[in-house]
Amino acid sequence: MKNILISIKPYYVFLIIAHSMGWDIPNPKTIEVRKSCPKDKQWDHKVLIYCTKDKESFHQIPKQYQPAMKAFLGRVIGEFVCDEIEEFTVGGLRCDDIEKEACLAYEEIITYFYKPEELDGKHAKFGYGWHISDLKIYDRLKDLDELRTGKNIAMPCGYGNYNIYEQQVLRPPQSWMYIKEVQSRRDEWYEPETIVLFNSDHQLGCARAYCPRCGVCLGECSLTDPLNVLDYQRCCPVCGAKIKAEPTK
Repeated sequence: MKNILISIKPYYVFLIIAHSMGWDIPNPKTIEVRKSCPKDKQWDHKVLIYCTKDKESFHQIPKQYQPAMKAFLGRVIGEFVCDEIEEFTVGGLRCDDIEKEACLAYEEIITYFYKPEELDGKHAKFGYGWHISDLKIYDRLKDLDELRTGKNIAMPCGYGNYNIYEQQVLRPPQSWMYIKEVQSRRDEWYEPETIVLFNSDHQLGCARAYCPRCGVCLGECSLTDPLNVLDYQRCCPVCGAKIKAEPTK
């Protein structure tokens, strides 16, 4: 089955989670508005919330709640069940109700869906209201690289062989994306930083990097540039260890 990872600005995350956090606000956000919706039958209706780092949106949050919300920036903070996705005509009668449940002003809806040159009355746009239910805030927030895209990547492990790993989520989606959630082992193995030592094989003219936690080969590269194998990696794809590279002496 597939999950969905959705990017939401801090102010709207605040409106979604406020009641669950025990914060007193008059109108919680119960619908998330998007230009598209998932159609994959393998989606299990679970949506993980990534809280963006948008500064302008963050400063819309009441000041007494900003210290608590600051910890959520750039993290996967929780999940909800989307048990209904409602299609609506932007500017139509039903749009008025969705605006209230989504905590959006009419101008915000129009700006989101329409370009300035389309505001001529000749373009009809449709939106999708993702209904939010069964909200769960994580006790331990997740990093993006703990999640997997569901796609595989091949990494060289020496002598022309490759290890196959599931690709990590390294960047938040612009709107939303399909993911495969995996159980992280970072709780039991967590350290702030792990040094990866490159073991050099001068006869073969190459160096191999191994994760010192789980022992997996992270890649093979030339002795002349031994650190390039980790240029795009921030953690081990198997155990999730945060890493930096350091060649052996």
